[in-house]
Amino acid sequence: MSPNEIETKSRNFSGQVGKIIPPRQFPVENYSIDESRYNSEGNWAFCRFFNERVYAARLGFQRGAFDLRDYGVAPVDSYLQLHLELMLDEGAVLWIATGKYRPEQVALKKDPLDLRLTDGGKEILRIQSWPDMHWRFQSDDGILEADLEFELLDVIILPDCLLQHNVFAMWLATGRVTGNVRFRDRNIPVEGVVFYDHPRITVTPNDVSPRKWYLYTPLFFQDGSILFSYYTMDDRDRRVLGYSFGMYIDANGDSLWLPGAQLSNLKFDQDGLPEMWQLAWQLGEFRLAVEVSVKPTGIQRIWGSPELPKTRSDFVYIPLVLDAVARVLRDGEEHTLSGVGLSEYWHMPGIDRLEQAGFYP
Repeated sequence: MSPNEIETKSRNFSGQVGKIIPPRQFPVENYSIDESRYNSEGNWAFCRFFNERVYAARLGFQRGAFDLRDYGVAPVDSYLQLHLELMLDEGAVLWIATGKYRPEQVALKKDPLDLRLTDGGKEILRIQSWPDMHWRFQSDDGILEADLEFELLDVIILPDCLLQHNVFAMWLATGRVTGNVRFRDRNIPVEGVVFYDHPRITVTPNDVSPRKWYLYTPLFFQDGSILFSYYTMDDRDRRVLGYSFGMYIDANGDSLWLPGAQLSNLKFDQDGLPEMWQLAWQLGEFRLAVEVSVKPTGIQRIWGSPELPKTRSDFVYIPLVLDAVARVLRDGEEHTLSGVGLSEYWHMPGIDRLEQAGFYP
């Protein structure tokens, strides 16, 4: 299977790629962690709130060991990546405790789902139940906290991403989020949408070119419809078709898998991070075009581990708060929709992002 072909099955999950699965029909083996079979697994929530004081949150962890050379980092025997990040109107507040705790400190329970990290008698994270989930994360100094309830509505298994040293598999769930977030003594009730993903990685060599960068774009529109997409480029500046795709779920819950993606007008800001881009798909008579802009958000505080980026330009995968406008042509009718989202951009260390300004693939 070429990395430029769309796979219909995942090596690490049971079910068909690109098809909506009701969460209560999703096998427990797909959303629980099995350290005996997989090298690394994680749980990540991208929350976009309908709130002008706190725009968004990204929180989650990645547990285990995989070959980090695919990410420009030396391999390690054990690894616990841990993030609790709020995007506030006054700037991003980012607690990143990667490397501070051991993977085995995360206590696992499969059914019912219960994942916990406790250190020194203090509970740092708790993830419980399925598909109505409770997530509670807090920084070890008590300054930052998120206490959130998720109501998951759809689950979609994504195509595997074949890397030189790993197979990166992932499913994504969409749903509603309610709860509270707190920074210092500022407690804020929130509600909105969540894009929740579960990466599952196995160390397996593949005859592919190195991945150079990717852009993840999940969006929620005013009529209740949803779009999410990945766009990926290799080190030869070729689009990786097998990991450049979209999924559109309309307001009625009907879905359309969109293989391939066209990216244009990708522009970068002074920090070398994306500030705008356009995505488009055409499948038969269906057409979808999206214009995305990033809401300016500086860093108010970043802490948690000894060695952390201190500036926005040094933090390549800082969450990007999105506003969007989509034009949807379906059944001969065109609709214009406004939307919001929370994006992630990553590039292999060492490439010059600013040289990509004005990029047109």
